[in-house]
Amino acid sequence: MTSFFWAKALLNDSYSLEGDAHFNTDGKNVEISNNNAKIITRKEQAKGKVWSTKYGFQPKDFNYTSGLISTGNGFRQKYGKFEAKIKMNRLHPGYQAFWMVGEQMIPQIDIINAQGKSNQGAQVANYYKNGTVQRNFSKVSGLNLTSDYFIYTLEWSANKLVWKINDVEIYSATQGIPDEPLYLIFSAGLRGEIDGSKLPQTMEIDWVKCYKKVEQE
Repeated sequence: MTSFFWAKALLNDSYSLEGDAHFNTDGKNVEISNNNAKIITRKEQAKGKVWSTKYGFQPKDFNYTSGLISTGNGFRQKYGKFEAKIKMNRLHPGYQAFWMVGEQMIPQIDIINAQGKSNQGAQVANYYKNGTVQRNFSKVSGLNLTSDYFIYTLEWSANKLVWKINDVEIYSATQGIPDEPLYLIFSAGLRGEIDGSKLPQTMEIDWVKCYKKVEQE
């Protein structure tokens, strides 16, 4: 899908999240070229909807467009290994993310969420409910994620989450482990105004692989 799962289920239309400066078009900002999927954030005006936790869906005029890719309608999995080879190309306040979510917005796992003022700014996290919404997270530092392709991996078992970049473990968590099938989302966009000369920004996805553990008899 090239929109949020609930965009189709509830509206048969696209929408953006509260805080996004861009409108998520339904496929217009997703391209396939040179065997790569590309999510492109552009400077252009668009009319669309935004989801507000306080007011629900509201109409809005946007100055930017972007897109996403979701497997919500076709692929969900509980536990396993999930990885993708991605090249980021973003400048603040742009963000680019590879994440997983279920029927609700919580639980949510950020396999990588590139954000912040520095090209090296990124985090990994899992969000869960324990009375209130809580999270385990770690900042990623020391890597210029816009310099090349990197392989981002999540290993998810019943008792542990492990995040890796290029097969090097960078973080693990044993609290708030999801116990329901989740689906994948690749998304990119803006969380504020930006000089139009810094656009377009592109998130390139070379491949995606998902594994299930085989139980030995």
